[in-house]
Amino acid sequence: MKNLFDDTTNFTAGIRLFEYEHYNEAFKVFSFGNKEGDAKCRYGLALLYHNGDGVEQNPEYAQELFDKSKDSLFELARAGDGEAAYILSRSYMGGLFLEENPDEALKWLEAAVEQEHPQAMYFLAVSLLNIPSYYTNETFPVEHNIGDGIRLLERSAQLGNYLAAEDLVYCYSKFDSYLAEDWMCEASSLNMAEGVWLDNAIDFLSKL
Repeated sequence: MKNLFDDTTNFTAGIRLFEYEHYNEAFKVFSFGNKEGDAKCRYGLALLYHNGDGVEQNPEYAQELFDKSKDSLFELARAGDGEAAYILSRSYMGGLFLEENPDEALKWLEAAVEQEHPQAMYFLAVSLLNIPSYYTNETFPVEHNIGDGIRLLERSAQLGNYLAAEDLVYCYSKFDSYLAEDWMCEASSLNMAEGVWLDNAIDFLSKL
């Protein structure tokens, strides 16, 4: 399966663009991946059509797209695909495309964490720490555990998630100002790198 970008999958690139509200570019990436037979990119298209982001809103078509992807997503997730497991977790947690089921959401989130999916690590960490999430107010049904939460945030940040680094600044500021300062520098560096990637991605897609 061909990827548009050398450093990431089509789905991850599309989701990054989606989260920064570059919906037209996300549509290009998801559409390309969908033509390559990528069930995860088909899910990305479903998100766009469900919300009406960059396309005419069509929840029925969005559900149809997801339903065409569902079996493949489960198959991929069971085979150890962290992105697919993350998609299932988010779908079960919010009740979008799948019937809401927090236990199933947690099961697939933990499966994604096992594959070191950065966003999955971030979501589980903020639930363990019981702190606000950038993405959502939802939390997963887990017991409060500061040590595990910090470790997951650190690993997520090491994998390039600047939001995890920013939350580490918040966490360490309460008891270790030196570590908080270190993570503030790391968060700034990761944020700048993300901005460079975003600019390059938009420029590249504009030429397609």
